[in-house]
Amino acid sequence: CTLPHPKAAPRRTYLRIKGMPALVGEFDTHSCSPIPPGHVLLLRSEALGTGIESMPPVARQMTFSELVSKDTFPGVGFPKGMVAPFFDKDAFVVVAQDDVHKYRFAWLTHALDYSSLGDLAAALKGRGWTRAPYVGFGFLCMPPEDSDYVKKHFDFVYTEMPKLASELHIFGTSSLKRAWPLFELAFSKRPIIYTAADFPEGPLLQHERENGVTTESYGGFASADCTVRSDIDGIKRSIEEIHGSVEVFDDKVRSLLSWQSDSGPQMRLLRVDALLNCSVLTTVQKMQVSPKMSDVVKSILSSGDTLGSLTSHQVLADYWNSDAESSVDTLFRQGAFVDLSWSDFRKASYAVLTYGWATITWSDIISVLKEARMGVEYVWIDIFCLGQNATDKMDVIERSPAIYGGAKEYHVFGKVVASRGWCTCELASARNPVLHTTGALPSNGLAHKLEVHPSTKTEFQGFELAEFFDDSDRAKVRKMIETQNFSVANFDAEMRHFFSIFGK
Repeated sequence: CTLPHPKAAPRRTYLRIKGMPALVGEFDTHSCSPIPPGHVLLLRSEALGTGIESMPPVARQMTFSELVSKDTFPGVGFPKGMVAPFFDKDAFVVVAQDDVHKYRFAWLTHALDYSSLGDLAAALKGRGWTRAPYVGFGFLCMPPEDSDYVKKHFDFVYTEMPKLASELHIFGTSSLKRAWPLFELAFSKRPIIYTAADFPEGPLLQHERENGVTTESYGGFASADCTVRSDIDGIKRSIEEIHGSVEVFDDKVRSLLSWQSDSGPQMRLLRVDALLNCSVLTTVQKMQVSPKMSDVVKSILSSGDTLGSLTSHQVLADYWNSDAESSVDTLFRQGAFVDLSWSDFRKASYAVLTYGWATITWSDIISVLKEARMGVEYVWIDIFCLGQNATDKMDVIERSPAIYGGAKEYHVFGKVVASRGWCTCELASARNPVLHTTGALPSNGLAHKLEVHPSTKTEFQGFELAEFFDDSDRAKVRKMIETQNFSVANFDAEMRHFFSIFGK
């Protein structure tokens, strides 16, 4: 969509939507809709940042309420949903409501009266933007609230689109004091809650400092505010239908607040170049059978032609649990690791990996990553970055959804991980995973041979059939999956699609 710049925009203007000549015409921006009936607008993610940056500073800093007012600063104010002047002609796409489910998009939730486009841009930029190719939120993608379009399509846009979104971004923990953001959160997949540490100085940061909630102070749905009190009962019924009870839902909200809080455990990142150039991990040799290996791995290695370096189980034995002076620090060059606070870690540009500790060697992984040409400087890997004998190890593991969900790159090695219990926990948080399977794995390596072995299950069987070394972990991981994806059934459906479509 393109409109004249607001400084030159009269009350009556022209709208052009690429590929839809029938919509070209004159309309009143305060009462008419540029969106055809039964359709919605989505904004391309890459256009969001550039569009906001092209706005005058005064416009970026104004609250949404100020921006939608026709009495705002001359030349800056514009009606809700009519901000297309700041975006190029291909920024928006018009999508039929029946086709919205085919698009991977993030849904943004924010307050009108104390947040601004500048706040949203700063928070998104700090976390590496969204991994979804499109975004949707009412201010940019909806016409004025009193338009005929909104009257006819309000329910779909504000109740169905959050359900269909692949990510939910909530700007401020203080939003969790309101009923409608909690409604959206009830249906959400991979929610991200931005906190005071994510915002620049301004009304939103001030409001978050004064009204933000934590795991301890969250009052639950029962204390939520709602402008239209009659909506409360309907929202409550929806939450109960999805989560079983309001109490269960509130418990999940508290888990999210814990994972994404500003305070947390000390973290460590490994420099990508140090990993890719580690001589111990890249040197291949004929792999030998070990008593602790699975029967399938033993049968593969018995042929004597499988090449590789170390698996993570071997790294654990040789560099964490060995009596020798070797430690994981000696594997890499000096300065390979960077230690940082949890708050700084959440804003770092890093990659994560999902792989089997016993089913792939590090020479295989590094070979794939070199071809992938990673675009980040750091990587977080459990076997190297998490103290395997540390007393606070579980403090980090329990934040796995935030660690894997916040990664800028996500690499999955082999379909064999589909049957591993803790791998499903990681995948539940994945926002843009890339699957590396037989076509990318070295053909003489352990991982490739396992992928093609007749006994290997490479189709996703569902979470409840995933294998755990300790089955008591199943309930903990199930809760993490339900919190990140609102149901195991939804997670199973997404994973079946992922493993069936990608990596063929």
